[in-house]
Amino acid sequence: MIILWYYDTLTQSTQRQKSSLHIDEEIDRVYFTQGQNIEVHDATHHTNVESKGSLSVVIWNPWKVKPIAMTDMSDDGYKSMLCVETSNTLEDTQRVEVGQTHSLEVHYTQKT
Repeated sequence: MIILWYYDTLTQSTQRQKSSLHIDEEIDRVYFTQGQNIEVHDATHHTNVESKGSLSVVIWNPWKVKPIAMTDMSDDGYKSMLCVETSNTLEDTQRVEVGQTHSLEVHYTQKT
């Protein structure tokens, strides 16, 4: 069973997800991955998202209303896009002091 915790920026609440995510409305979440890889499956592709230097991943889709006002997306662009990006946010925020470094990497591997 998949159990992931995420922060939903739309409802401003932390929730637990026990099963696969099916997108049928606007979504804007920060998943607390604890270093786990994220797998994205659609009808034709399987994408593995492997991150290093991060314990959080943002998953976002604007759904039907927001793309109408967006200049860089067609009105029905939400049907063919899903933003999945590794991040350092919320509890995973990294403070980098003078003279220090922090690296954040992401590798996307896709199979059709």
